[in-house]
Amino acid sequence: MIRFSILVLSCFAFLEAFAQSDTTYTALPDSSHLLKQVYQLDLSRQQRTELPAELFQCTNLRVLNLNSNLLTALPAELFQLSRLQKLYLDDNRLEGLPKEFKNLSQLQELSLVGALWTNNATAALNMLLRNSELETLYLDFNALTNLPSGFKNLKKLQLLSLHHNQLTELPSSFAKLPELRTIDLSHNPGLDLDQIGSVLSQIKTLNRLNLHHNELSSLTNALLD
Repeated sequence: MIRFSILVLSCFAFLEAFAQSDTTYTALPDSSHLLKQVYQLDLSRQQRTELPAELFQCTNLRVLNLNSNLLTALPAELFQLSRLQKLYLDDNRLEGLPKEFKNLSQLQELSLVGALWTNNATAALNMLLRNSELETLYLDFNALTNLPSGFKNLKKLQLLSLHHNQLTELPSSFAKLPELRTIDLSHNPGLDLDQIGSVLSQIKTLNRLNLHHNELSSLTNALLD
């Protein structure tokens, strides 16, 4: 009977933990104990210019949405949340990305749509290239004119979205992305299709390519093969 009671209590504890992990909080709890039970947090559309100190106590956080705020920089404390797997920073005003980004060693999905307000976005992107677990990366609407060659380090990258930028070509190192399946290059009117084709044709896993709304007179044989 005692063993049965322990088993029932263990099941309830597991179900409670599972329910908490599936809950998205839209505000931070008051209790420091409860902060450690926050797995998903949505602080989007709150006009924040800085992040609350309580956020950095959410040491079990897996998903963080900071879209549509007024952030110009990301504090080093944010990158102590080493269990973070998904981070959304769309529609902010980031003047750069800190070197501490590499500390998010479990990060699988990152969205920076319209978030990079810097004249040197390429240098900012260099800060992401040690996040080797990244599978999904959104970099749309950032006025990017080129990309760093270090993208080849993102060996697990499967989806890369780059629409509404000012790209003309891709680094040749893209050919060394072994898992890339989807790339969106739509709304980049200056694309050099010969160069793009020669690079992307070497990625055997690629099965979806979006080139809509570009000034394309023809498609190269490399892209059609």
